[in-house]
Amino acid sequence: HADSIARIRYHPKHNAIITVGDDHIWKMWTNPDGQHILSAQGHTHWVSGVDVHPTKNLMATSSGDNTVKLWDIHKGGCQHTFTEATHATWNVNFSDTGDFLAACSADHKSRIYDMNAMKLRQVLRGHTDSVNFITFQPFQPIVATASTDKTVSTWDIRNGNTTQTFYGHQNTVQHVTYNLQGTMLA
Repeated sequence: HADSIARIRYHPKHNAIITVGDDHIWKMWTNPDGQHILSAQGHTHWVSGVDVHPTKNLMATSSGDNTVKLWDIHKGGCQHTFTEATHATWNVNFSDTGDFLAACSADHKSRIYDMNAMKLRQVLRGHTDSVNFITFQPFQPIVATASTDKTVSTWDIRNGNTTQTFYGHQNTVQHVTYNLQGTMLA
């Protein structure tokens, strides 16, 4: 990369690592020897997040250009671009089945995309500042979000409602994750 690396993601099925960065590029590397395999540029601003589809040869990226892009991992080409966000998108996460893609944005909203129909399914509204991270609860229709408004919230993607909000942080919350069983949130 010619600039800062924003996020690193291990490929779930291959010995590869994917990196995204401020140089508008994503790159794939062999693991553990670090040989460059593939890269692509398509975003017009920094790339902030990356996730790999659990069953297809697809990858999703989020960017400061307010978009979420889907990429063919083997060819490096952009397959689809979601443009609903009005501010930078910070992170993306596929559901365990790959049927849905979650994305969060500086516009205070998160979005759930239906990967079978390739369209927006649900907008999650409720945070009062940037949503910095989003992740699916394992094998559930629930996502958790971390926000600059100092909260973490959980959401039911079927109806778009908040199921719980956690207060107590004194500053921005940058990341949230579930344990493998989906019973605890950190």
